[in-house]
Amino acid sequence: MCPSAASLPAVLPFINEIDGWENAGGSAFVDHAEAIISVANECLLIALKLEPKPAYVWANLASACYMIGDHPFILSLLLSLTVLFFIALQTPHHRKTTAQQPDTITSKSGGGLSIRPGYSSYDEYIQRQLNKTLNPKLRKIWTTRDWERKVRVFAQFFESLKRRNLLFNDSKALSIGARVGQEVSALKSIGVNDSIGIDLVPYPPLVVKGDFHAQPFMNDTFDFEFSNVFDHALYPWKFVGEIERTLKPGGVCVIHVALSRRADKYSANDLYSVGPLVELFKDSKVVEVRKVDGFGLDTEVVFRKNKSRNI
Repeated sequence: MCPSAASLPAVLPFINEIDGWENAGGSAFVDHAEAIISVANECLLIALKLEPKPAYVWANLASACYMIGDHPFILSLLLSLTVLFFIALQTPHHRKTTAQQPDTITSKSGGGLSIRPGYSSYDEYIQRQLNKTLNPKLRKIWTTRDWERKVRVFAQFFESLKRRNLLFNDSKALSIGARVGQEVSALKSIGVNDSIGIDLVPYPPLVVKGDFHAQPFMNDTFDFEFSNVFDHALYPWKFVGEIERTLKPGGVCVIHVALSRRADKYSANDLYSVGPLVELFKDSKVVEVRKVDGFGLDTEVVFRKNKSRNI
């Protein structure tokens, strides 16, 4: 089991005690060199389980410094760097795409899912998405001339799902990547009142702030989740994983995607067939796939989360 930030308090008393030795003078600090190295090693043992390669480097550095001698400056620097490294590992962060996260996922059934290159960091990806979401011209269009038309079309989609017994008035619903909340407004207009949206930029009261790679909700929260922004996911496996985490057992997820044309310039991935999307859902079954005409998106894929977890 990987340790968490709860491991940090266990070494903090020793770190505080070391500060006292340092204040008492160089000789007291040197006298406890072995204890200092021990604390450093405790931090490293925890870090080792989280980030093996850099932790091994620090472990070797600790041994080398100890063999060289117990100079107070060396010991102090070693401890400081080790503790800082350990604390940094406890802070949640997004990683840029690496070799462990392939740029192309090939489906067993043919076709593929390609991650668009060009992002040197997750922050850069977020900033590009914000460039669209915060664009004042687009926001004005979304909230004025586009509003009624999109709410009407989304309401038709959701009414169709109600007729097929995939959505109900008492469903707790989430719209993922909702921007200014047109989908949420549509859900409420057909009687699904317990509805909310998430987006990088909130739009109260319809949309709360949230990253779809790490939804700000508890496990098994929603009966229904909808999204038409799958193409904006830099990490599609995280996007889907968060849907399955927050969807209740037996809950329904509906995703609109484009297969016949490439998505817009803000998209982070390209989907060439339904296969790769289906394979990302590890704890759900496909209910149906059908053609739609949804603002440049041509395919609707409906999933139902398993009532009992796959083991």
